[in-house]
Amino acid sequence: EVIDNYIEFSYIGIITKYGHANSKFTGNTLIHRGSSGEGLKIEGGVFGVVSHNVIRMLTGALSAITIESLAANPSAVSSNVIDVSPGTITYGIRIENTPGEGSPVRVLVSDNTLFGNGSNTCIWNGSSTQVDFEFKGNYLYNCVINTFGDRNHIIGNTINGTITGDGITAQGISPVIKGNLVRNTTNCIVGNAASPVRSSIDISNNTCIEFTAVGIRSTRHSNGVILGNSIIHTGATATTGIWVFGNGAGDSANYKVLGNVIDGTNITTGVLVQSISGVKVQGNENNAATQYTTTGTNAIVSYIDATGREYNTPLLFASNAGLANGHRGYCDDCTLANPCAGGGAGAWFFIQRTVARCDAMP
Repeated sequence: EVIDNYIEFSYIGIITKYGHANSKFTGNTLIHRGSSGEGLKIEGGVFGVVSHNVIRMLTGALSAITIESLAANPSAVSSNVIDVSPGTITYGIRIENTPGEGSPVRVLVSDNTLFGNGSNTCIWNGSSTQVDFEFKGNYLYNCVINTFGDRNHIIGNTINGTITGDGITAQGISPVIKGNLVRNTTNCIVGNAASPVRSSIDISNNTCIEFTAVGIRSTRHSNGVILGNSIIHTGATATTGIWVFGNGAGDSANYKVLGNVIDGTNITTGVLVQSISGVKVQGNENNAATQYTTTGTNAIVSYIDATGREYNTPLLFASNAGLANGHRGYCDDCTLANPCAGGGAGAWFFIQRTVARCDAMP
């Protein structure tokens, strides 16, 4: 246990390495006086608690708190006050693995207060092997959250200030991003799966206020839900409310964009669906200049706006083959006939008893 110390240091304030179990670091004040290093570092060990510390780092430091290698099975980092605002400090809380030495899992990072410099990362989870983390109830000023781990939960955090970068970025499998307040960023929330396609993402009940690019952006996930978010922008820069993006036909699929509020004076596109299939857009209060746009390959949208008007992206006659009973939509090149036929000027269709009809509305 390391408790209630006042430490001034030039490189590392407190470090524990390998084999320690049930470690506790609480009530310490760490003041950095050097030009590099880390404030408190746990490297190896099983179960650690880092709480109620005050840590201030100076220009050039790597991080205030580092949890690395076999540490944190599980661990908690909570109720610390961390200042990484001076100069070029990279991280506030950094959770990382050393190659060949294992990865932290099941870490709770909660109720911390962190001050950044406008472009650094106050909470960092740096590897897809770091799984089942929870980042909850933290307050970040002038800095961001960036996680690479799978099944990470980012819940109830506040990010404020003037920030160059994305407020919350989750890059692993099955992240949950819920109930956060994010203000004054480039992109507010990003669920970004580069390659391969990641399974499932839940972005719900967040509030995004003022951003210079996109409110919520989700890239290359399948089975995503974007639900009940408030996205507000009144700044001078034209922006997009929600952008769901794939990387081509078959890349990503099956999103539901439901019950979101998209409002402000300069959101040019409310919902942008690009190169992704099977997206349902329904019940959004969407006051953008263009409520939704679909581009690229394989973008099929069912859309119901806040006033109850329904829109389905038109299909071609050839696409109707093999659809199950109960399907309906608009066919761009069908004729008004029963059964449907191609080569026409367009007609509504529905599938009844395995036959596509174009002679009446269902």
